[in-house]
Formats: sequence, C-alpha cells, structure tokens
Amino acid sequence: MKAVAESVQDAIDTIDLLVALHEGDYARVLGAKKSLKTTVQVFEYIKKNPIIDIKKTSTELGLAFNTVSKAVNNLMEIEILRQTQNASRNRCFAYEEYLNILRKDT
Repeated sequence: MKAVAESVQDAIDTIDLLVALHEGDYARVLGAKKSLKTTVQVFEYIKKNPIIDIKKTSTELGLAFNTVSKAVNNLMEIEILRQTQNASRNRCFAYEEYLNILRKDT
C-alpha cells in the first residue's frame, strides 16, 4: 500500500513540474513575439512530441517547412528547444527540460 501511495505522489509531483514548466515556457513564447501564432502552434505540438524534426512537424501541423523552421528557431532562441545533433540536414530538436522531468528517477 505504501508503494502505491509513493507512486501516486511521484506521478502528482511530475505533473506539477510539467505544468509549471509549461506555464513558464508559454510565458516566454508569448514574450518573444516573433511569428507568435506559428511559434505557439509548434510549442503546443512539442508537448505531445518532445523530439521533433521540421519536415514531420510541418506535415503534421499542415504548415510550410520554412514556417515551422522559423518557429523552431524562435524556440531555440528562447532556449525551449535544442538541436540534438550537429547535422545540417534532417535535424532533430528536443524539448530537453520536459524530457528531463519525464526521465527523473529512471
């Protein structure tokens, strides 16, 4: 019974951390004011898909590749997204802080 209670508390703590991260990062996105509508769309997308590439993201969101690329650059500028490898083509980006919360204690 104690193990179940601890698991439930860990889940609640993780949710609280994710909510706080989202609220803080959302405020940063709104403060950046660059391509706001698209940047918000991509930001909302990375909550469900914390590792992305621009081509797939543009297809999934029904937006032009260059539009998504600009939004990703905006999210990198405000340090929400980070490029995962040093490649010039097929670059991947990660919402590292979000992933770090999910990886806690694993």
